[in-house]
Amino acid sequence: MLLTIRKQLRSHPALIPLFFFIGGGAAMSLMYLARLGLRNPDVSWDRKNNPEPWNKLSPNYQYKVCVCHVNKNTLLQWFFHHMIQLTLWKNSVSGFIRA
Repeated sequence: MLLTIRKQLRSHPALIPLFFFIGGGAAMSLMYLARLGLRNPDVSWDRKNNPEPWNKLSPNYQYKVCVCHVNKNTLLQWFFHHMIQLTLWKNSVSGFIRA
């Protein structure tokens, strides 16, 4: 099988990036699966010594990959500020073009 892949890559060098990115994606998905199995408190590998590992975690222990804390008031202020800036910029540009 590897010999066939090598022949295909030599005859069609445009396939090299395809193999590279598919291999990288497969490797990253396997690493994420291993991380879920080893670091997630919902998974218990040792039932005798630690049957409920989620009870021993502190309240601020982060086991998720990304935790997004969004303050909605700050987000709305940012949004309206930029909308006002964009409106002012459009008015100044349209006045400049008309003149």
